[in-house]
Amino acid sequence: MRFKSPRLVVPFMLLLLGCLLSTLTFGNPYEIWDSGESHHINKQIQTLPDWDGKFSVEKVIELLNQNRFISDTTISPDAKFHWIYIELENRTSDSENWHLWSHPHHSNTLYQIEGDVAKEIGNNGIYVKHSQSLFPENPRVLKVTLPNKKVVRLLIKVNTSIQQEYKPFFDVSIRPEKVEMKRYFANWIILAIIEGILLTISFFVLQFWIITRNKSFMYYFLAFFSFLLYFLTNDRVAYAVLGSDFLTRFTSNYFALFSSFFYLNFSRHFLDGEKQFAKWNKVIRSYIYVYFAALVVIILIHTKVIWNVTPYLNFIHVLGFILIIVFSIHALRKGVNQAKYFLVANGIFFIFLTIYIVFLYLKIEYKAPFWVESSLKLGIVAQAFMFAFVIAHRFNVLNREITLQKFNKERLEKEKILEIQKIISSKNNELEGKVMERTAEINHQKEELRTQAEHLEEANSEITKQKKLIERAHTQITDSLFYAAMIQQAMLPKPSLLSLCFRNHFALFRPRDIVSGDFYWAAQIENIKFIAVADCTGHGVPGGFMSMLGISLINEIVKREGITRPDEILNLLRIHLINALQQESMNELMRDGMEISICAIYQTDDDASNNCLTLEYAGAHNPIYVITNPSTLSKQNVSDIEIFEKNESCALYQLRADAMPISMHFKLNPFTLKTIKLFENDMLYLFTDGIIDQIGGNENKKYSSINFRNLLLGIHKNEPQEQMRFIEENINNWMNCVSTENGQVYDQIDDICVLGIRV
Repeated sequence: MRFKSPRLVVPFMLLLLGCLLSTLTFGNPYEIWDSGESHHINKQIQTLPDWDGKFSVEKVIELLNQNRFISDTTISPDAKFHWIYIELENRTSDSENWHLWSHPHHSNTLYQIEGDVAKEIGNNGIYVKHSQSLFPENPRVLKVTLPNKKVVRLLIKVNTSIQQEYKPFFDVSIRPEKVEMKRYFANWIILAIIEGILLTISFFVLQFWIITRNKSFMYYFLAFFSFLLYFLTNDRVAYAVLGSDFLTRFTSNYFALFSSFFYLNFSRHFLDGEKQFAKWNKVIRSYIYVYFAALVVIILIHTKVIWNVTPYLNFIHVLGFILIIVFSIHALRKGVNQAKYFLVANGIFFIFLTIYIVFLYLKIEYKAPFWVESSLKLGIVAQAFMFAFVIAHRFNVLNREITLQKFNKERLEKEKILEIQKIISSKNNELEGKVMERTAEINHQKEELRTQAEHLEEANSEITKQKKLIERAHTQITDSLFYAAMIQQAMLPKPSLLSLCFRNHFALFRPRDIVSGDFYWAAQIENIKFIAVADCTGHGVPGGFMSMLGISLINEIVKREGITRPDEILNLLRIHLINALQQESMNELMRDGMEISICAIYQTDDDASNNCLTLEYAGAHNPIYVITNPSTLSKQNVSDIEIFEKNESCALYQLRADAMPISMHFKLNPFTLKTIKLFENDMLYLFTDGIIDQIGGNENKKYSSINFRNLLLGIHKNEPQEQMRFIEENINNWMNCVSTENGQVYDQIDDICVLGIRV
């Protein structure tokens, strides 16, 4: 044939090439002539690896038109996705719904191509939620409609990012929906019957466990209840009933493992492995650890950490039942009667279990008879009926054992009662003899006691006389002490004198033993106001004598000799006290003396212009505290003060005393004079160590200087009298805590003296 015009040659050749490519690309569709049979169509599929999983369906159709698909059923292990292309033509007389079975079936998406457009039909697979699945009853099925005498072009996007189970190739078949649904319906009827049987047996055995508390019944209940849950999840009945994606077909792997684990423990306890067969019991307990390892593997598969090897894990169940059967044979040879029924029941179930696992491993469901597909269900029903006799026999045995135990227990109790009665009778006879002996002894002792009572009356009369003498002496001593306290109180500064010298002040004076070793002293010489607080050696009468001696010496030094500098007062006080106590050397008498802080307060002309006062201080072991405004710290001599607390509202600092007492001491240096300025509203505190050393609190500790300073910081803005009330309440609460040593409150351990003066 010759073309008249050469221009027509090129279009004709292109058209011929397009027809040829179309023929090469699509080939002949698979023709379906019989609507009642299954069709294996692996030879008609074409595949395309999607290495990165980034192909869109439009891109795939473009590659399909470019003849990039190949006739190959092998899975490329490095490709995340594969695309399968199929052409089907329904040659039957009716339009039919078909089930497209595919392997692998982790997550597959089905598209139907019409022209150059692909329409998504639905998803299915193990890892696809039931609610999003095209056919929830089976993860391998994609439902498709094949109109009569029409070619249907299908694309399947297969997720191969998870390594394949045990077949590294694609497996696709088409099955008629009517036939498949009949199989599903028959399977569900059988499943409903089996679930009813398992549920009845499980709760029937549960009642046995409640009655007998035998572990074998508990494990039997757990094993069969796990079987029940396995069938519900494996056949996706749980989704049909609950409508939830929580229980999937993959979840059945957990229940299968649990049922086998509980059944192995049931066998161990049912045949008394712990008591009669210690070695076998040890072997079975060791094999139980295999189930824990398998559980870890299933969790890793479920979370997609490793590839799906669950078909291989099924052989754990086979090995477990082989172990049970061998154990049953051994128990039967040893004369355990119930092992015969146990062996028959487990042998029947083992045969069906092996058939079912081979069926799962070979994936021959489209060729297998219905009884093969339901072999596990048939095996569990047969085993359940056989075990009805075994459990009844076991219950009767346990019931007899319980009855026998009760009888033996009652017999032993009666024997014990008789033995106790004999012992009581023997003891009564012994006691009667001892009572007679003791009666004679008591009569003898009674005579002795009568004689002793006469002597005690005479002694009691003498003690009464001595008691009266002691009470009279105590009254005289107490009266003397109260009189001495009155004398000491009279020697302390009168409230009127303190009010004249210091308008706003408080004086907390709390002796430990009526008469105090602490004292405070105040005086005014011309324009100088003096204030002092001292702690003398000892308590009670000795301390009282020392305090009166100290007051007398200070009055003599200041008022008669006219000494006004605090350091000179202490220097002279030390000399007078050493002379008065005749402390000529470093011996025991050096302990007698006092610790004192003394201040002289006056105002110079410069102070008047600056609205402040001058304070001169000297101390022997006794420091003083000052609370002032932070802005006034810059006007002080920094070397004379030690700052403890400083914030925006106030500052607390200390004038440190010299580490020397007023007594004979190895160091007799002159006392140091420290000078500061006092400003309006400043608080000046003089105190002895009685309040700081007081024991109390929940931890049996001293009150401490830190607690005392924190207390002063919290109350310094209050009026002086109110401050004294707060201090006294605080120290009372500290002492009234119950001691952990003797369960009593704490006593006052030293004299307490605190003076506070508001400038």
